[in-house]
Amino acid sequence: ADEYDEGECFGTLSTRRTLATLTMSSVSQYRTNTERERMKEMGQARNVDVLWLLTLSAPVGAAWDSIEPVFERLSKTLRVPMAPD
Repeated sequence: ADEYDEGECFGTLSTRRTLATLTMSSVSQYRTNTERERMKEMGQARNVDVLWLLTLSAPVGAAWDSIEPVFERLSKTLRVPMAPD
């Protein structure tokens, strides 16, 4: 194979710094509003808990002091959908 030979990777190794934002929300699994209303009348819900992960990464030495504030601003923009009441 091109990049792999007998289980060994010949790529380059690099060290990175990463900023991550993690949150969880309940997301509706209703296919239609009619189904939502019918399930509500029956006292049932079709929601699943979803884990949302945003990661931002840059090579070590890539002017982290100037990149980190940008990453922090980006991570604060993560908005997740919420299941309706």
